[in-house]
Amino acid sequence: MTDQLTRPRRGLPRRAPVVLGGALAGAALLYGALLAANAGGVPHNTQVLGVALGGLSHDEATAALTSALGDRAARPIPVTVAGRAAQVDPIAAG
Repeated sequence: MTDQLTRPRRGLPRRAPVVLGGALAGAALLYGALLAANAGGVPHNTQVLGVALGGLSHDEATAALTSALGDRAARPIPVTVAGRAAQVDPIAAG
């Protein structure tokens, strides 16, 4: 009988799954809140080629990039792969 009282417990405490589940639920709630805060728009402090887009809607960001970059966004992009040169058409690439 004394062996059972003095023997150390092995494995995780019974509270560990509850604590882990609570931590995961809290992380999921935080992620959901951040996702809802940025829903339908560009995340804050976002810049593309020096153009500030943070907080804009998708349409506003597209218009801002189009006006700031002009025809630069439609020009072919030179690429080199394994010593072979080619060009990628941004409009065809999507």
